[in-house]
Parts: sequence; C-alpha cells; structure tokens
Amino acid sequence: MKKLILILIVIALAFGGYYAYKEYIEPEKNYKDAISMIDNYNYPEAFSMLQQLDGYKDSTERMMALYGNTVSAGRHHTVAVKNDGTVVAAGRNTQDQCNVEDWKDIAYVSCGYDYTAALKDDGTVVFAGQNSIGKGDFSNWSDIVAISSGEFHTLGLKKDGTVVATGGNDFGQCNVSEWKDIVSVKAVGKTSVGLKKDGTIVMCGKGLLDKEEIEKLTGVVDFDLCGEETSIFMKKDGTVECMGFLKGIKPDIDDATKVCAGNMFALALKKDKTIAVIKDDTKTYEYGQLNVDAWKDIVDFSAYENLVIAVDKNGQVFATGEGFSKETDVNGWNLNKY
Repeated sequence: MKKLILILIVIALAFGGYYAYKEYIEPEKNYKDAISMIDNYNYPEAFSMLQQLDGYKDSTERMMALYGNTVSAGRHHTVAVKNDGTVVAAGRNTQDQCNVEDWKDIAYVSCGYDYTAALKDDGTVVFAGQNSIGKGDFSNWSDIVAISSGEFHTLGLKKDGTVVATGGNDFGQCNVSEWKDIVSVKAVGKTSVGLKKDGTIVMCGKGLLDKEEIEKLTGVVDFDLCGEETSIFMKKDGTVECMGFLKGIKPDIDDATKVCAGNMFALALKKDKTIAVIKDDTKTYEYGQLNVDAWKDIVDFSAYENLVIAVDKNGQVFATGEGFSKETDVNGWNLNKY
C-alpha cells in the first residue's frame, strides 16, 4: 500500500510539474509570437493574442498602444514622430501648434484642431498650440499608453484601462471617468469613443451617425472616425465594417491590419502593406485624397477630412489630398533619418 501511495504521489507531482511548466511556457511562447506579429505589422493577430494573455508581462500595455499613431494629420497641420523620439511638423502655425522641435522621447502624436498632443515614453503628455479650451490640463496625467485629440478635447488611455480627458466638454465628451477595460480611444469633433477589451464600443458626447448600431458591434480590434459622420471598424478576422456616410458599402477586405477614416471615405492598411480604399461611388473625390495606389510598404497612416498621410517601412512620408497651409508639405520627410 505504501508503495502504491508513493507511486501516486510521484505521478501527481509529475503532472503538477507538467502543468506548471505548461502554464509558463505557453504564455511565454504566445507573448513572443505576439511581439513577432507586431514587428511584422500583423496587428489584428497580435491584438487577439495579447488579449488572450490577460495581463501576462506587459501584454495589456502593448495591446493598448498597438494602434497609436506615429504620424497624425490635422485640420491645418501634420506631425510625425522620428525614430529617435523627436517630432517634425508642417502646416499652419498660428497657435504655435508646430512648435515641437524641442520635444524628445516621444512615442505617439495626435493633432487637434489647432494644437498638438504627444505621448512621451514615460507615460506623460506634452502639448503645443491653442491656448484656450483645446489645451486643457495634462499636468497630472501619468501612466498613459495612448492619446487622441478631437476638435477641442484630448483623451488619455491609462495602462489600467481607464480613461482621462481634458478640454471642452460642452456635449459631455469628457465624461469618461466611469469607463473601464478600455484598450483604444478616439476623440473626434465633440465625441469620445472607446474600444473595450471585449471588442465592443462605448461613446459619450455629441455621438456618431448610426450610434445605436455601432454600440452593438462585437469583435472590433481597431476603428477610426472622421467627424461624427464617417466611421470604420476593423474586426479581428481582418474584415471591416463602415457606418455613417459609408453604411451599406461592403468592401471585399479580409486582411486589414489598421484602418483610418476621411471625409466620406475610409482606408484599410492590408497585410501586404498596401492601402485599400473604401468609397461611395456616387460621390466625387476632387482633391486626390484617394490617390494611394502607388504607395507600397506602408506601416502607418492617418487621414483628416480630405487629406491622407502615410509612412513606409523605410521612414519615407507621403501625402495626398487637400492641403491647407502646406500641411501636405511632408514629402521630404524621412522618419528614420536624424
């Protein structure tokens, strides 16, 4: 009997050790696979895998920061982050929104109406530009992993999944204190939108066209908005769904890795690093904002109304569309050279 008990104990210890080993090895392998996917710009797959890791190491922070912008198009200016953490800007500078030459250690940028917000590597936020309600107060912000600027307000996503906001609040667009489990945020116009960890959407403020249908969406891993009228949502299977002015259009896309929205059009960055255009064939797009077919090896992009900015894997920046105040004067930029 003692021998049998001893054998059972050994078996139990063996199985326990196996499962303990498995519980460590599998998350570590999945974590490394997710990092490899990010390096290869396979963002939806990386997002889903990081989501399943449920806080392993820095998986949550990486998931939240996955869709941050290194290039951002605004109404009258454009900014981009260089590989050394400095920032370049072009366009109108009437409110000092392009005075970013002294910034360092920047991870992501976001253009507001006449201001620029930037997220630093240490989780704090710096600001340049409009000195009224657009500025708000960033002095007590910390542990931020993503930012987004609207017309006159800015959102900050914290690494614990909560959201902070500052700036104009005339439509309640800054009423985000109750939001939880958020992994991505977008401020647009007078509306704030958040993507929850479970793939659903929350919003506050003025609201979006087709608001009720948007709040019923599931499986979302990325999204973008142009005003309250045009929106695009990317699912974890690489498909996309449009709302607002593009509602009802069914794009033949199943390999999207990131999306952005413009004025009555949307774009999807595909796995092959080209850009697919989603548009209304009954509309006329007169500014050349859809002339992106020749762009290759694209790794990030941004749209604002009738302007599109993109950067390729070599750091070269491209622009097309309507350019007020020379905000499209970025064609000499190379973000890898400094």
